[in-house]
Amino acid sequence: MWLFSPPVEPLLVVDRIVSLGALCEVAYQTRRLSRTGRAYPFDWWDTPFHGVLTVLETGAAEVFAAANIVKVPTGRGNLSAFCSRLSETIHQHEFSAREDVLAMDAAEIERRLVPKYRALHHRLIADCALGTTLFVRQRSPRYDVEGAALEATLDRLHAALSRFAADPRLLLLDYPPVAPRPWLIAAQVPCYRDRRDLGSRRGWNEVFRTHGIVCRASGEDFGIEDLRASFAGASSLATAIRRAMRKRRALRRGAD
Repeated sequence: MWLFSPPVEPLLVVDRIVSLGALCEVAYQTRRLSRTGRAYPFDWWDTPFHGVLTVLETGAAEVFAAANIVKVPTGRGNLSAFCSRLSETIHQHEFSAREDVLAMDAAEIERRLVPKYRALHHRLIADCALGTTLFVRQRSPRYDVEGAALEATLDRLHAALSRFAADPRLLLLDYPPVAPRPWLIAAQVPCYRDRRDLGSRRGWNEVFRTHGIVCRASGEDFGIEDLRASFAGASSLATAIRRAMRKRRALRRGAD
């Protein structure tokens, strides 16, 4: 077992950890904590909570159907990013940073990404059919739900996960308090000085240690090669895209 021995006996031993977003931080830290480079659909997406439910219900490949692709000029040059109408996700890491996604046809994006995400979705279902899976969702203050809407979303999420996962658990991070559930662990990630774009190693270690969460050794090594090739100004790029999309929606409303 990895990563460390908690101060008490482990309270939850899981076979794998799967990111549900909202940010790339979740995939990075959960891969590190479970010592794996194994990829799943949501790993490097900027994902609203309702988008997670949409993807689980329709399949990850549908996100990249040509009709769902929206390329939004950000005023920051040729940047490798686009959005999906279906899930309202932002995609910054699907292609090499050397490629100009804004110049690609939507049909080309579909051709290259649909097979990849169909395979990743099938992997998610196949892997989670055995053992215990810890799904991790971290709050994004930009577009997450609270209150009654959050309570309803959590129950819908657990129902969706239970349709393919044998023993789904959810680690919910940085959200306001919610009603207790037997499959739910709610926690706050401490904000230490080592925090960067991909989170605080010390803060995430503390969450897993405090709650006695241990992941069985996967036999793989920690890796983020699928992120490194495309990583270029991710946080500022996402902000620029959101700003452009808000402006576009405002112009549309004005025209109506």
